[in-house]
Amino acid sequence: MLSVFDEVKVSWNIDKETLAEYFVDTKQLNDQYVQFDLVPAIISLEFSALKNVLPSQSNDIKAIILDIVKSTEDVGDYAYECIQNEYLPLIKYSLEAQSNPVDNVASILWKKQLIIKNLIRFQLWY
Repeated sequence: MLSVFDEVKVSWNIDKETLAEYFVDTKQLNDQYVQFDLVPAIISLEFSALKNVLPSQSNDIKAIILDIVKSTEDVGDYAYECIQNEYLPLIKYSLEAQSNPVDNVASILWKKQLIIKNLIRFQLWY
């Protein structure tokens, strides 16, 4: 999980520029939280690719990765819950509905950012 974190940190500025080109006012994003929330989203999307590459082993590999995620100090429980309860069910639904799971995962990430932004504003207000 930490290696995914490192990759997200390295690519974040380029990713942020790409988002700005499309539709997102990146000044509204909290970089620290976005980077953190991207990790479970990326891992979840990679699980769907894993089924195509190693169909007979994908469940075992997924279980090992989820164990590693859950055991990651400080952030493991949150990341595990995001993967299991938010992203994987949404990706499964997207694939069954023949829609793009990346778009649907992006919508969850965007909603989380709006919530975080409002919580930070609320904390500053009080």
